[in-house]
Amino acid sequence: LFLLMQRFTALLRLSGARRITAPHTARLTRLLCVPAGGTVPLSSDPSSVAPPSESDRPWLMRHWKGLLFASVVGAWIYSLVIQNRSRRAEDALEELIHTQMPVNTDELLELRAYNEVSTEAIRSLPARLARRGAAVRTTPAVLLELLEEAVGRQLREAYAIERMLMALPNNADGTVEVAAAVGALCFISNGPVAERLTALHALTADSNGRVGRAQLSSIVESLRLSGQVPVEKQVSVDDEGKNALGLARSWYRVQPVHEFCGDELVARALTTLAASEQIEAADTPTAQATASGADVEEDAVDAAAFLRVLTSAEVCVWGECFLIAERRRAQKKREEAEEYERNPPKWQFWKWGRAPERRDAPTDARHDSV
Repeated sequence: LFLLMQRFTALLRLSGARRITAPHTARLTRLLCVPAGGTVPLSSDPSSVAPPSESDRPWLMRHWKGLLFASVVGAWIYSLVIQNRSRRAEDALEELIHTQMPVNTDELLELRAYNEVSTEAIRSLPARLARRGAAVRTTPAVLLELLEEAVGRQLREAYAIERMLMALPNNADGTVEVAAAVGALCFISNGPVAERLTALHALTADSNGRVGRAQLSSIVESLRLSGQVPVEKQVSVDDEGKNALGLARSWYRVQPVHEFCGDELVARALTTLAASEQIEAADTPTAQATASGADVEEDAVDAAAFLRVLTSAEVCVWGECFLIAERRRAQKKREEAEEYERNPPKWQFWKWGRAPERRDAPTDARHDSV
């Protein structure tokens, strides 16, 4: 009875407070849970009651900051690992294509320097083949024989040239298409780039001077198979876009690697050039021939568009796009330097009114811009 009276008195004291706080609740719980025969402290001071321990909270609530930090860092590291695997897959495919190429860039330059073949000799090959009754298809050996006949001497490193021709699509009898084979030999001409590309255009152009989409794709494919298109232009990592949550799939999934064929390279080049307005709408279809009533292919391109496609960043035959980009960077630096000299800063008062010196860029006939 005495213990019950003590507990009732403690309850009355707690009920007289303005508000019941957490310490009061804890003290009330301890009072009601005192076993029989025990003693109950009668102090009503809230400060004397110990606050709840940190270990009483759930584990997730106690360590949420560390878990959030670890999740962010882990997701970032995982995305780096996935992107590294995608790059390694791309490098592996590039290495595979490089090992399958009949010649590399250095060998192309050596073959051109060793043999000194003129562009006219390359252009005469279709007529020479026609006189031998091989106007459509021929063997690499016959083509090299006629090329030596046109040059007037034996070709050096002819086995490398034959290896390039054997890499082209051939039949069971070993014959290759004449247009593709002669186009693959245009690299050996010692003329400037524009002259070689013009000869390449003349091989496939129709009577209106235009090249159809199929012929253009066939030429690019022959150049690609013979090792005249850089390896890095033939490989691409397919972007799978974003998921429903707006996250890029490349962050958490290895992206597939794709090898381009000739038709895909041409399609990408035409799309990029048309978007940048380097090919007018009237140049891609044969507008003039259509107006004159001639039957022509719808996707044919003229000579200017043909040259832009082959030297574009998507095709980059003979690595010409790298040289064009380098010349553009040098030209931009010269223009910026001239503008700086023409309009110097205000603090360079000694340059005011002084005409800048004009420096002409050195030209190379072998790398004329197209």
